[in-house]
Amino acid sequence: MDIYIYHNSSLTSLVGIQNIDVGTITNLFIEHNPSLSICEVENVCNFLDHSMGSEFISHNSVGCNNSNQILLACESSGIYNDVEITDFSIYPNPLQNDLSIKNNYNLQIEGIRIINLQGHVLLRASNYYEKIDITNLKAGYYIVEINTTEKTFRQSILVNK
Repeated sequence: MDIYIYHNSSLTSLVGIQNIDVGTITNLFIEHNPSLSICEVENVCNFLDHSMGSEFISHNSVGCNNSNQILLACESSGIYNDVEITDFSIYPNPLQNDLSIKNNYNLQIEGIRIINLQGHVLLRASNYYEKIDITNLKAGYYIVEINTTEKTFRQSILVNK
């Protein structure tokens, strides 16, 4: 089932769709809802986190303007802790110059990305590194995305300068 949430200027929250079974969602369209700022409902979080289909998210209020903003809100609200984050240790957090990643179970890493809250990829590492230089990042919140052969892991980080 495709879910379309379009052009609703009075919509502020997605709580009304929280009872839809995430397994039935094939595509998610959330666009042009200028007051929509609460998108962190469990089924939306799970759909985005597990890359279960196509998603088109834009032109909403801050917090719901792209998948990275929603995933950060999902994590911050405690809806989920980034999927099996014990597979990786990302530290320190907050951080200043270097981001360290410990691969606790020697999973095959295909790539690492650091993404800002607007959804722009700011850093990309195609090989596994234990440390990534983040001195070029400004202070603020970011998402670290680790792609393995099996899953994608995400964790928010705070850069202090």
